[in-house]
Amino acid sequence: MNYKETTQLPNSLIDIHLKNLSEKELKILLLIIRQTIGFTDGKGGRKKREWLSQKFIANRTGLSYKSISLGIHQLISKKLIIATNKKGAILSEPEARKGCLRIFYASTYFEINPSVESSKNPITKGNTIKLTYKKLSDSNSLKKINKRLSDWERYCQLTGRNSN
Repeated sequence: MNYKETTQLPNSLIDIHLKNLSEKELKILLLIIRQTIGFTDGKGGRKKREWLSQKFIANRTGLSYKSISLGIHQLISKKLIIATNKKGAILSEPEARKGCLRIFYASTYFEINPSVESSKNPITKGNTIKLTYKKLSDSNSLKKINKRLSDWERYCQLTGRNSN
């Protein structure tokens, strides 16, 4: 499997929200995540938002237009996605989105992550690594935690290969 051809999802998205999402909401949310952070913006960064038509969403998810409208409305009300026009004005109500030619969607999950607030306490619960104050105060550990790995470095880390 080529890890460069994958889209990463945070575990907490699945752990926290999966049980509260309907099938249509999940399909739409995953498509929005795929179309945004699943692609680069040309400058090496991930896309923040992307224009998606209802026809495109219907073709990719197999949902009807009515299901798409309901799913988008529910995801916006749950604050998992945000809809904006070309200029960036927020379109939170269905009436505001109705006449727009192009609606841009973005996942707010990566900016407003509920697990980020709980990270103020260094000891986390669940299937995560426990970080104690002693581990955080160790400068070497702190550097390892904050260092962002490339896809190749992460692949080597997971497979046990030498990245050099």
